[in-house]
Amino acid sequence: MGASFGHLRDGTGALQLYLRRDLLGDEPYARFKALIDLNDFLQAGRPMRTAPASRPSR
Repeated sequence: MGASFGHLRDGTGALQLYLRRDLLGDEPYARFKALIDLNDFLQAGRPMRTAPASRPSR
């Protein structure tokens, strides 16, 4: 399983972005890895969930 982590920050706080190749599919995951560089501007949307450490995700 391939996975990538990212940290998204703005003026109100920060959150972690976790991308799994088995959920995205091989082509979209490879495209993401090829197109995204450090300090790129990203937008992400998905329902929030509770992290395994029982910390609320934002």
